[in-house]
Parts: sequence; structure tokens; C-alpha cells
Amino acid sequence: MADDYALHRDFIRPAQGSTDLRNVGVVIALFLAAFFGFPVLMYLLLPVGLIDAFYAGVTRLATLAQFAIFGVSAWVFVRAVRRFHGRGFFSMIGPYAVAWIDFRRVAVSVAALLLVIQIVLPVASWGLPAIFRSLPVWVALLPLAGLAILIQVTTEELVFRGYLQQQFACLSSSRWVWMVLPSVLFGSWHFWNGNSLPEGIVYVIWATLLGLACADLT
Repeated sequence: MADDYALHRDFIRPAQGSTDLRNVGVVIALFLAAFFGFPVLMYLLLPVGLIDAFYAGVTRLATLAQFAIFGVSAWVFVRAVRRFHGRGFFSMIGPYAVAWIDFRRVAVSVAALLLVIQIVLPVASWGLPAIFRSLPVWVALLPLAGLAILIQVTTEELVFRGYLQQQFACLSSSRWVWMVLPSVLFGSWHFWNGNSLPEGIVYVIWATLLGLACADLT
């Protein structure tokens, strides 16, 4: 019987030299401190109007900033992993050449699927986007938006499907540990996306299932 996760052993190898859970706790604590602390610093230093726009995401710049500031916590996180585990960014995504090939393959497949879904199952009238967005402005901001979103999703993938999945897999070969546990943490992280308790629970369920799919894909 083929081992579906044989390549996963190569993926986790960089983490095998440092498996102390205390270091994992410190790294995650530093990441959370940066993630929650930097917005607080912004709140103290920036004018009230800019802060309100940032938290509400009511302007294009504010929305871009919400995604882009993930880069601050990502930088702190990568530095912490290097300090406490002696490894860097690429150790959390696997061999660069293989990761790049897989990234392109998955990106094209998922983009094609999403395009079909949007065409076959439109969630709103095609006239609505024109009301909210000027096409030239949307096109002009697209490169910045793509970069900001890439920063945000890369940060989450590094933490949950890279670092935590590798560290937990070094502690146990059970998929309940290295696949399910990071996915539950990932899902819980999204509780605050909801505006109410029921919405928050829906986000947790959705994100946990997404996390399982991403962990399996990794």
C-alpha cells in the first residue's frame, strides 16, 4: 500500500533538530505579540481618523494596510524561528524548486476552478461590481492588492501549515496531532472574523475544514 505522506517526512526534516515545546511556545508568543501589538502601536501614533479607517477598512488604503501589516508579524515570526530553532523561511515551505512547481500547479488549478464558479454560480448581479468599483482604479490597484494578499496568506501558511505542522509532526506521527491540531488552531483564529457568536462559529468551522484541506495538500 502506498504511503500518501511519504514526502511529508522530507518536509518536516528541518524541524527535527529542535523540537522543544517551550521554544514553540516562545515563537508563537512573539508572533502574537507582534500581530496584536503593532496595531496598538499604530493606534497610539497615528491620527484618530486614519486609525478608524484602518480598523473599519472603509478606504482602499486602509484595506490594503490591513493585509500588508501581516508582513510585520511575519518578519518577527521568521526571526524568532531562526533564533529559537536555527532555521529560516525556506525551511518552512520545503525545497524551493519543488515548492515553486507545486505553487504554480495549484494556483492555476484553483484559479480556473474559482473562475468557473464565479461564472456558473454568480453570487450577485453582474451590475453590482460596477457600482462599487471603477475599473481603471481596480486595475491600477490590482498589483498592490495581489502583493498585500500574498503577504497575508503567506504569513498564515508559514505559521500553521509550515511551522506548527512541522513541529507537531516531529512530536507525533499521528495525523490527529500534526494535521488536525494546527487546523483547529487555525479555525479558532478566525472566530473574530464574525460579527456575532453564530457567525464566529461558522467561520471557525469553515476555516478548520480549509485548514485540514491545506494541511493534506501540504
